[in-house]
Amino acid sequence: MPPSNDLAARGAGIELTDLTKRYGDFVAVDDVSLSIKAGEFITLLGPSGSGKTTTLNIIAGFLQPTSGQLTVDGSMIAATPPHQRDMGMVFQHYALFPHMTVAENIAFPLKQRKIPQSRRAELVQAALATVHLGEYGHRYPRELSGGQQQRVAVARAIVYSPRVLLMDEPLGALDKKLRDWLQLEIKRIHGELGTTFVYVTHDQDEALVLSDRIAVFNKGRIEQVGAPDELYERPATLFVARFLGESTILRGEITPDGIGVCARLLNAPDALPGGPGALVVRPERLAVRPADHLPDVGWNALPATVIGEIYLGSSRKLELKLPDGSSALVREQAGNLSDARRGDAVTMTWRVTDSVLLLDEPDVEAVLT
Repeated sequence: MPPSNDLAARGAGIELTDLTKRYGDFVAVDDVSLSIKAGEFITLLGPSGSGKTTTLNIIAGFLQPTSGQLTVDGSMIAATPPHQRDMGMVFQHYALFPHMTVAENIAFPLKQRKIPQSRRAELVQAALATVHLGEYGHRYPRELSGGQQQRVAVARAIVYSPRVLLMDEPLGALDKKLRDWLQLEIKRIHGELGTTFVYVTHDQDEALVLSDRIAVFNKGRIEQVGAPDELYERPATLFVARFLGESTILRGEITPDGIGVCARLLNAPDALPGGPGALVVRPERLAVRPADHLPDVGWNALPATVIGEIYLGSSRKLELKLPDGSSALVREQAGNLSDARRGDAVTMTWRVTDSVLLLDEPDVEAVLT
């Protein structure tokens, strides 16, 4: 949910315009432009080497762009050193001082900013309360769990009330259960503070849970920016469809007269040129029916064979083999499971409106791996 106006006033708006970062012949960030709203939670999502962390480091001031502009609330800050940018930073590996207590770690940036000692104690306690560690100020980092250490790192980053909080893969070193819980904590903290959060991750589920908007990076460029549901339901490119969640990809030729595999499965928009096409359907939008099932109006259908089953508790995944040898993935919710089992011939069906027709990108698999 976007921040309210009063909370948004606490955050800062950030504008990236034609940002490029080169290392010799290698282009790490390639002409990136992005508007980040004051008080919003935006995630930079992409595989390793896609340019998301380099972009974050340019915003932080740790790197200088080769070209392009960076402004915060309309002011250019390319020449402003990191410690003067009014931005907090949370790293993946905490970066806590082992010889300092939790309270001393959190107070460190206040001391650097010459905040009076009497005021420091008050601010530290408020930051500890925000991350639900009010009684842990006297402990040392080695006496805390990984999740607690990461919350201390967050407290240290927010203690001086920066208008922007930058987070670089902050949950990457934690186990899944703890990571899931801390995602909700980070979302809560953002809602309470109204600070602008810029978050880097390669975990698409994390991005979907946390973000107001997501910027999907690929090869130094932004492929698409949008709300989580927009990117998931209506990806603009095959890369976005493949990277953000699971997908079944049906490949074929798009032809103006509707004679190609994809065009037969879904009426191809006039705006799409002819050539290789890919029809994208999310697993939860697919269903399996008996082999002799005839689809209703508005539904597509393909014959298939069940080649695998995965039980997930709240759901079940079925892997299907299609007539052309490609595979499809169907997710069924518990309480609504079909009778299909491994080896069964079935009909795979889906609503026409639940699929997206895109231009094919043959090199997407190589990028994702």
